[in-house]
Amino acid sequence: MPGPARPDLEKASLRPSAGKRSAAVFVGRSPAHYYQLAAAKRLEQELTCGLNTMTVLSTRYQQLQDEIEEIVELMEACQTINSL
Repeated sequence: MPGPARPDLEKASLRPSAGKRSAAVFVGRSPAHYYQLAAAKRLEQELTCGLNTMTVLSTRYQQLQDEIEEIVELMEACQTINSL
C-alpha cells in the first residue's frame, strides 16, 4: 500500500483547534485570542437577548397601562352613573 504523497500531511490533526493553533503562527494570534472572541460573542448574544426581553417587557407594560386606563375610565363612568 503506497504511503501519502506528502509525509507531513500524514500527521495532520482533525481537531478544530489545531487549525487555529497553526494559524497563530501565520497571523500572530494565540488561542487565547480566540477565547476572548468567543467570550465577546457570548456577551453580545446575552446583551441582544436582554434587549429583546426588555422590548417585549416594555411592550407588555404599555399594554397593561392602556388596560388600566380603560378600567379607570369604566370605574369613573360607573361612579357617575351611581351618583345620578
